[in-house]
Amino acid sequence: MIAAKSGAASVNLRAIERSLFAIAIALLGWYCVQRLTTVYDQTASNRELEEIRMSVPGTSISPVSIRNEPARGALLGRVELPRVGVSAIVREGDDTGTLRRAVGHIPRTALPGEPGNAGLAGHRDTFFRGLRDVRNGDRIVVTTPDAVLRYEVLSTRIVEPTDVSVLEPTAASTLTLVTCYPFNYIGSAPKRFIVQAKMAAIGDNNGRDTRGIQADHSSEPAIAAPPPTASGVMARREGGLGVGASDRAGHRQRDRRVDTRVSAPQGRRLEQRELLVSSSREARLPRKPRVGVGADHDGPPRGRLKSALRKIFRPFTNRGSG
Repeated sequence: MIAAKSGAASVNLRAIERSLFAIAIALLGWYCVQRLTTVYDQTASNRELEEIRMSVPGTSISPVSIRNEPARGALLGRVELPRVGVSAIVREGDDTGTLRRAVGHIPRTALPGEPGNAGLAGHRDTFFRGLRDVRNGDRIVVTTPDAVLRYEVLSTRIVEPTDVSVLEPTAASTLTLVTCYPFNYIGSAPKRFIVQAKMAAIGDNNGRDTRGIQADHSSEPAIAAPPPTASGVMARREGGLGVGASDRAGHRQRDRRVDTRVSAPQGRRLEQRELLVSSSREARLPRKPRVGVGADHDGPPRGRLKSALRKIFRPFTNRGSG
């Protein structure tokens, strides 16, 4: 009878062991499926974002543009913290389905790049795992379909889940990242970890900065690129050939420029080649007739010397022939 009981106990233990092993395999398979789904969705969303950015002109950026409220789940951009290894797609909404596949933009907060406080939420064990190592001064890059926004971390703090003061509107363009805390807590975390950053610069789709923001968040007009000169515009219209005195001066300055990193023979060959190019270019340019030996400054030195000698010896040549 004792042997029968021990045999039944061993059978039960074996059944429990197999059941737990099957559950572990099922959970591991579920995790792998979820992980692969997330990776695929992030890759596809990044590709979609880049296609949208390629279709948007690089000069159409408006730093203070106000956009309509996006639909739930809509693609808004990508958030990156290079130093801590955070890079995730941002979608509209903070519901469970959105946060499972991306970082969510908290509804009724400003969109990234707009004046106000833009709130982004993410899970501490997936997309925002690297926030545990963030510190003041770290750089945050938010890429939207029409701009590249650069933020600088100002502060981090821990608050209660009911404390929504961190999402209050602000006058300047700010960014607030929200995730659960503690990071290694098992179950539903009781606190919230907050990262607040200020906007540092806005760039277009080509990576050029179009506006700098001062540290005090003062509103300033965009820094515009210097307007092209009339001679530069004419040069572009003429297929790269300079037209006008200022362009000829620019060509002469470029002709005199020699790369100091090359050897002396190479430098001389470069000078000769540039002199030939400059001479052929100047020969095609319309010039007014000039009087005097020293007035012709555009021709090559050998041509000026020959012209001067002809003018000096012309009276003697005419007298001898007569």
